[in-house]
Amino acid sequence: MIHGYYRSYVYNPTDLTCYTHLKCHRGYSAACLDWTEICDGKVDCLDGEYDEEHCWQLEFNKCQPNEYQCTIGVCIPKEFIQDNSNDFYCIDRSDKNAQNLNNGFTIINYEPTFGYEDIRCETTFLTSSCVRMRHYLLSKSMFSVKDVSVSDKCWLALKCYFGLLHTNYVEITDDIIDKDCITKINDTCPDILYTPNIPSFYGHIYTAFKKNAPILPFLCSNKSFNYGSLNLVLDMSMNNTMCYKISNAAGITIFYTADWISRYQTPMNDIFRKIKENKPIINFPLNRCNESNIYQCKNSFKCISYNRLMNEISDCPYSDDENIFDDTNPQLFTQIKHKYYKCYFTNKSIPQSAILNNNCDCGRLEDLFCEDEHAFENFTKRTISFQTICDGFQELYPIMIDGKNETDETQCEQWECDNIYTHCNGIWNCFYGEDEMDCNSSPALFNCSANERICITRDTSEFSCLPINKINDGTIDCLGGTDEQNLCPPTFMNEERRFYCMTRHSARCAKYLQLCNGQEDCLYGDDEQFCQKNRSMSMYTGICQNEYISLATDVEKFICSISTSVSKAPIKYFTVNGFHESSENKVIYENEQINVIILNNSKPIPLLNNSRCHRGLDLRVWLNKLSNR
Repeated sequence: MIHGYYRSYVYNPTDLTCYTHLKCHRGYSAACLDWTEICDGKVDCLDGEYDEEHCWQLEFNKCQPNEYQCTIGVCIPKEFIQDNSNDFYCIDRSDKNAQNLNNGFTIINYEPTFGYEDIRCETTFLTSSCVRMRHYLLSKSMFSVKDVSVSDKCWLALKCYFGLLHTNYVEITDDIIDKDCITKINDTCPDILYTPNIPSFYGHIYTAFKKNAPILPFLCSNKSFNYGSLNLVLDMSMNNTMCYKISNAAGITIFYTADWISRYQTPMNDIFRKIKENKPIINFPLNRCNESNIYQCKNSFKCISYNRLMNEISDCPYSDDENIFDDTNPQLFTQIKHKYYKCYFTNKSIPQSAILNNNCDCGRLEDLFCEDEHAFENFTKRTISFQTICDGFQELYPIMIDGKNETDETQCEQWECDNIYTHCNGIWNCFYGEDEMDCNSSPALFNCSANERICITRDTSEFSCLPINKINDGTIDCLGGTDEQNLCPPTFMNEERRFYCMTRHSARCAKYLQLCNGQEDCLYGDDEQFCQKNRSMSMYTGICQNEYISLATDVEKFICSISTSVSKAPIKYFTVNGFHESSENKVIYENEQINVIILNNSKPIPLLNNSRCHRGLDLRVWLNKLSNR
């Protein structure tokens, strides 16, 4: 019931949750501190650095040998790393691969759990929360405050320009921005103004916009700050702050679509990241930069912990913390090599964060296998597994045993290839295909003996029986190579191409949907040779398509059946053939009267439609039949 409720209930809050155990003034109505914003590397409190005051101590935290150190500095057991679960054990999610790091916002459709709820997402200039709506609500709160010298018309027009919806602008389009909002900004706004009217970065850096050039903001502050690659140029002073113009917009994404994320949040996040790369960790004692587990960024006073190195997050101004390899910094690489994944097949070392990042960092083998991208195949190639032993397909990478290369397909003479796991699975696991005999409950298209296999002759395209000693003998006797199954095997990447085309040069396998489609996809037209001529209707996808198979001849049906896409099951589970549950173990309630309230998950209880406690679950308690609450 609870799972069904959260699957149908999309968390879309209209107000903010607050961490109340730390006093923090964020400067605008309704905004408050979230637990994810504590120790996230940015100052959120305007009245002090309270949310980051003592966080520098995490940089010096040390873990035990059997522990993994999260990027934030806390420790978790090593066996939790890359354990293929969907749960995170580091609150910053650094224990999982890059692929999962992009899915932080999906938590709103699942019931609250520690491993997938008590986490934080990528730090933005507003928040580190994984609740998408919190980002918008904070922006809305920031823009609720304006200077008294700025008119309401000007402020509403600015909100419109940045894509923030309002009762005056319930819908914002490019046309509305160009013809309405920008016109009102030019008519009613001062030449330059703080937008919003409170600091946007680190509690002291304001963003100011000129009305005639509102694309990139000026950065204004009464304190000095490092700005690195932004290449700021002092332009003017304003309200006791010095304002700098961004002269290098490289790395700042600017969209011109009419939504808040594109027009405001994305460029502000890019600016924030560039400032963050240059800003030292709050209250970090610079006299401890030379300690054994601390790295000092090149050409910078900024120091970070070793656990921040090679995590696909640039913490240094020149990103040198993400360029530590055996050939670039061998001495440091030796000290942190435990953070890397050692490729089994190519002997390369890659960062843990490179696993499943859609790029083959270990390097591909001859069969296009990529160790760091194909997690399951990596397991089967390195692990002797019951489900892959002697099934006719080599998965295990050769292992040298007593001077011999052994795989999962060697010494299979005593292994029964026709068993409960392989029988009638659509794939020839046995050398002679006996595991696929007598599998079709419909009348046989053609009858052959147990020592023969059905074959369509290459010259006449007619049924015949081929002796099993000619199966897989290296000579093609049957049309489509059906007697030589290894020519077009049902591998994970090639299961759709099972029909072998005759050719003098390189091998070619055709898709079953290309058979009898009126086009010669094979060099010598093998795929059309056996097809019925002069059909009364046109077919564009071939006779093997479900909608046409009833019109096929017996020869066509056979070719389709043996050439149809069948994937080799990646996982086979243990089973006991003929197992049935004992009637003695069944629990019978026929004689018991049980009062049951049937809940239909497709129609959530009306009480739950409007949640009163954010991610919590409202409960109605029935004390007895007469009263409830």
